[in-house]
Amino acid sequence: MASLLKSMEVVENNNSNNNVRQSETLINPDSLCERLADKNSLGFCVAVGKSTIDHEEAGEGLFATGEIKRGSVVAIYPGRVYMPYQFASIHKEFLQHQGSDSDPKDLSDTAREYTSIFGTKDEPNMAKIQRYDGVIINATRDGASRLNPFAFGHKINHPPAGVAPNLMVCPYDFPPVDRNISGVADMEEREMDPFQMAVHRFMRLFTSLGNRKSGSTPLKLSPYIPNKYWEKPHLLSYDLEVEVQSLVLVATRDISNNEELFVNYRFNPEMELPKWYHPVDSNEDRRRWGL
Repeated sequence: MASLLKSMEVVENNNSNNNVRQSETLINPDSLCERLADKNSLGFCVAVGKSTIDHEEAGEGLFATGEIKRGSVVAIYPGRVYMPYQFASIHKEFLQHQGSDSDPKDLSDTAREYTSIFGTKDEPNMAKIQRYDGVIINATRDGASRLNPFAFGHKINHPPAGVAPNLMVCPYDFPPVDRNISGVADMEEREMDPFQMAVHRFMRLFTSLGNRKSGSTPLKLSPYIPNKYWEKPHLLSYDLEVEVQSLVLVATRDISNNEELFVNYRFNPEMELPKWYHPVDSNEDRRRWGL
C-alpha cells in the first residue's frame, strides 16, 4: 500500500506549501482537492456530496474528483479502533449493567462505549465496520482527520438495486511511526518500566528474525492517520509492526470524474435489513457471515 503513504505525503506537501498547520482545519478543502486531482499531482481526490441514490435515507455519498485508476486506494475508513479483547470487555460490562437495577445515568464510561459502537434500537450506528480479524472501527468517534481529505470511507454508500459496487474493502495496518527510538515501535522509553522495555525489544527482535518487512510511517505523516485506539492495547495483545489497524477502499475498476463511489456492505442476511439494502451477491453475504 505504498500508494496510500504517497497520497498522504502529497497532502502533507500541499498543506506545507500553503502554510496549513497540523492543528488547524483545512482552510479550503475544495481547493486542496482540486490540486490533488491535477494530473501533475495524484490525479484524483474524493468529495462528499448529495448521493445519487433515489431513497429518502440516502443522504450524503462520496464522489470521484478526477479519473481514478483500477487498483487505486481511494479512501480510508476513519474512526476509533477497538481490539477484539477490548470489545469483549466493553460488551461484558454493558451486559452486567443491563442485568442490574442501577440508574442508566450511572453507566460506566466503558459501558457507554458499547452504545457509541452500536447505537440504539431506534438509531443504530451505521458508521461502524468490523475487519476479518475482529477489529472494529467506529467512525462516530474520533472521525475523519481534519487534515486528510481521503478519510471519508464512512461516507461511501451501498449501491442501489441493479448497480455494481466500484470499490472493495481491504484491511490495512499502518506501519509503526518512525520516532527514531531504537528497538521501540510506538512507545517512548520513558513510558516503559525496565521489564516492559526488555519484553518489547525481545519481541521486536523476534519479529525481525521472521523477515517481516512492513517499513515505517514517517513521523511527519502521522497526523494524517485518521484512526486511533480506544485504549492503548496491552503489550502482548498487539502487533509491534503496526501503528494502528485501519481499512482502505480500493477501486475495482476505472472510475470516471464525478462518479459516485459504492461498496458492498455485505450485511448479515439473517438479520432485519434496512429497506434501502439490496444484496449485491447473496451467496457472498452468506459466506461473509459463515452461513
